[in-house]
Amino acid sequence: MTYDCPNVSTASPALAQSCTPPVSCTADTWNCTSWSTCAANATQTRTCTLINDCPSVPNTKPTESQSCEVEPGSLSVSVTSSPVSQLYIKGAQGASLVGISLRADIGNVTVSSIKFTGYIDAAGASGHPTTQGCDTNGAEAKSISDILSSTSLWNGSTQVGTNENPSSSPAGCSANSGGEIVFDNLDLKIAKSTTVTLVLKVNFANSAVNLPDAIAFDVKANSDISATNVLGSVTPSGAPVVGPGQMIMSGGSLGVTLAPSDTESEAGLLVGGASNAVLGKFKWTAQYEEMKVTKATFQVTGSSGVASLSLYDGSTLVAGPASVNSANGHADFSGVNFVIPKDGNKILTIKGIMSAVGGGGASAGTDVTVQLLPDNFEARGTGAGSSTVLTGANVAGSGLPLAGNTKRLVKSKPTVSLVALPTAVLSAGDQVIQRFTVAADAAGDIALGQVALQIAKEGAVALAKASGGDVATIKRIAGDFLPATVALAGGPTQYTLTIKLTNGETVAAGMARAYDVYLNLSGAVSSDSVSSNLLTDAAEMTGTFANVTAANNFVWSDLSADGHSFGTSDWASSWKVRNLPTDSQMLSK
Repeated sequence: MTYDCPNVSTASPALAQSCTPPVSCTADTWNCTSWSTCAANATQTRTCTLINDCPSVPNTKPTESQSCEVEPGSLSVSVTSSPVSQLYIKGAQGASLVGISLRADIGNVTVSSIKFTGYIDAAGASGHPTTQGCDTNGAEAKSISDILSSTSLWNGSTQVGTNENPSSSPAGCSANSGGEIVFDNLDLKIAKSTTVTLVLKVNFANSAVNLPDAIAFDVKANSDISATNVLGSVTPSGAPVVGPGQMIMSGGSLGVTLAPSDTESEAGLLVGGASNAVLGKFKWTAQYEEMKVTKATFQVTGSSGVASLSLYDGSTLVAGPASVNSANGHADFSGVNFVIPKDGNKILTIKGIMSAVGGGGASAGTDVTVQLLPDNFEARGTGAGSSTVLTGANVAGSGLPLAGNTKRLVKSKPTVSLVALPTAVLSAGDQVIQRFTVAADAAGDIALGQVALQIAKEGAVALAKASGGDVATIKRIAGDFLPATVALAGGPTQYTLTIKLTNGETVAAGMARAYDVYLNLSGAVSSDSVSSNLLTDAAEMTGTFANVTAANNFVWSDLSADGHSFGTSDWASSWKVRNLPTDSQMLSK
């Protein structure tokens, strides 16, 4: 107590309390490295470091040396499944020719050198060549060193050793020798029960001539691999390792044909003023290397109908737009970026900006065709070191020039579609045998002048014009019958019904009109049937109404002529009108 207050009585503070006594240590703490590889003297070692010294126990250091069993070591070698036989072009860089697997089955192994032996066939025969180092083809002597500029060995993405060149062969190929590549000072360590895969890669010389040649590289003998372990030399097993034969070509090749026609590229009607209208599709095939078309010239027949062209790889623009020269119809492209994969194919689509029809623009009925010219054509190999440059004269397949399908330029166009019949049951009296619609493109109105049907009957049913005559044969659905001149010809089982509309029918732009066609049917018995379909015209024809209807089935007009009438020359056959001929519609009893 340092001060005693007389007015209070304060208890003395506690002088002791319970606690947890410190834990007594029982051993030192050591940190030891892993045991070393078993040495040739059958001993392996480690290093141990004191981490925590327990004062109550003596410092007893763990053992840092122990005896071990020295494993003799073994190494097996085999060829890998990749790379496989391929075609390469001269100048190609980093081409993978052969892969080998090295496996240490017993103990750790270090590989110090590997020798590959090259074989060549100067005639370019397929398969694995049989002549080492150098071969003759007629008067020519060709050695491995003529074809390769350098070689390297790779473990995945890591180069093993340094670049090496194949040994040269005696002049004139007088001996079956040379073509050997030795990679030494490798110090490639392979742990017990693990495998290392190595790939031989080469750079082909751009100076190689008189191709094709075939080459291959093997590990010829077990003694071509030098390996050791702690006991000394290890003799590999598994050789010879035979690599795949590889073909070296002078350069890539390119072919072109028309792509199979589809709804975009087929011959047909093309509305003036359209943007990115498909004018053609060309299928390209590249061999031996990836190729890129860099220059091209297309010529447009009917060039007044096309303002410009653009080139597409699918939906990707690869060149253009390029204006169409009004004098010669040429559209020239440079800086084209159309790439065809090695040993693959791709389709180039040509699209155009179409001129308007009439009013100082292009004439209706103009036939438009695009063709790829040999002039100003260029394609190049894309691979590292490739020297391939092709002109139009080098293009195979259908060759150049190559023309697409013909398109006929119109101001508008019709589309025909079937509509289900009001009934499919054959009965007596006037009955609808055909129901269809005619739609006009959104670009403009069209006129319908004539339709013709092919009719087939089975059984006793009799066919005749509608009981009301010609004017009761065709009508708008839910509308009036249309004045017409009707001819029913043929028999006894096949008929043609031709309906020439007296006043024509105008279908407004972007709209459609639906029609019913009637015949009078009588005398039907069970199992009788009548089927019909709208006919088409195989040939393209334009002219006055009288001229076109005289030789065709379905006649229409895009109303492109000034003062359109039956006497103007803007009437056309149904050449390439969509959905003609139609499928059959049937009535049966």
